[in-house]
Amino acid sequence: MNTVRTRADSWVPVMRVAAVVVAGCGVVVQAVLEKTFIPPLAVLDVALVTGALISRRPGGERRGRLVMGVASVVFVLLAVPFDLPHLAHPDSWLPFVTATTSVVGALVGVVGLIGMASGGVDRAARAVSAATVVVVAGAVVVGGLASASAGSDAAVQGDVAVRAHGIAFQPTEIGAAAGQVSVRVDNADLVTHTFAVDGLGVDVTVPAGKARRVTFTAQPGTYRFHCTIAGHQNMKGTIVVS
Repeated sequence: MNTVRTRADSWVPVMRVAAVVVAGCGVVVQAVLEKTFIPPLAVLDVALVTGALISRRPGGERRGRLVMGVASVVFVLLAVPFDLPHLAHPDSWLPFVTATTSVVGALVGVVGLIGMASGGVDRAARAVSAATVVVVAGAVVVGGLASASAGSDAAVQGDVAVRAHGIAFQPTEIGAAAGQVSVRVDNADLVTHTFAVDGLGVDVTVPAGKARRVTFTAQPGTYRFHCTIAGHQNMKGTIVVS
């Protein structure tokens, strides 16, 4: 009986560390990257930390594991889809590393919950912990190399200048002459943005801290531009082509 309890308890420190790390990433996302309070993410962060604290109390390990595991499952279902765009762009170092760490940490919680339910053994917890460290360390290196090697497109005379800063485009209304239009988007934020123009087939990704140019043909009219990244719905504006 004691042997079984020891094996089950081997997941507790692993899940606890994962929960605290995921919650920490949630704070970074809200305070540093998105610069806005995200209620669902904040609730998940609180649930993860609460589970970690409960698991440290005498007799609270089982309840703590359950809270952390369930919160991890919800995180995977609700929050991971918002991390996918950042996972696809290692050239934006901080959001890439944060997203990778969050996803891996949440998966650790899910695996830990499954391991507890199935009587997972000690070495499974240790293996998961070691694999997590390797993946996160790899993300730090890959993201650093990708970010360092990604350059910015130089400005060309006649470009229409747009700046992304504070999860908003500046200015929100730009003008251009009909025909060939070139827009240079300078991303001053720490997260990846896109510059998409409805009806013109324009959709360019702009890594954090970089600038990208896009050239397209537009007839006279008013066109809407926006960022397609989930959660960036307020990043929008119009192009008046005359």
